[in-house]
Amino acid sequence: MVISWIMNSVIKNISDSVLFSNSSEHIWKQLELRYGQVDRTKIFQIQRDLCSASQGSMSIVDYYTKLKLLWDDYSSLIIIPTCPCGEKCQTYDSVQNLIQDQQIMQLLVGLNEAFKVVRGNILMMRPFLDINEVYNTLLEEENQRGLHLSAQISQQSVALHVPTSKPPSIVQEPLGLVAQQRQPLIS
Repeated sequence: MVISWIMNSVIKNISDSVLFSNSSEHIWKQLELRYGQVDRTKIFQIQRDLCSASQGSMSIVDYYTKLKLLWDDYSSLIIIPTCPCGEKCQTYDSVQNLIQDQQIMQLLVGLNEAFKVVRGNILMMRPFLDINEVYNTLLEEENQRGLHLSAQISQQSVALHVPTSKPPSIVQEPLGLVAQQRQPLIS
């Protein structure tokens, strides 16, 4: 039954290569030897992308999503040692906190200069925020900037509003006096 599941879980070319194996354990070991190797080139590419990541013209949501995908790809390729005790202990928590602190730094390093003040405030907070709190803080700041910007644009639009046409029945004379409606010259 396990052999059938493995054979149906892989593409045909791969299943053909292990078709005549004696046991599911033997199939599993063969597949692990062939495909279970760490792709150092992929790890290098992800690390390079993380080091060069910047917000640019992206929103906070888009920038964070880009980083999150890179972090998830990276964590799927590396093996983080676990504590020999087999439980979530202080060592496990320390490693997870270290990873999260690195992610926060990567997020903050690539932010636009417009977020300089909020970035400084986040860095000075004790205890340090977790990644979700940092993301929410940045998102709130971006939303506040958006509200402020749209209010400014709205005020400027009203201040600069100039009617594009005058009512057809009133014509302004050179002296500033309002004349009666003019009759067409040809009737």
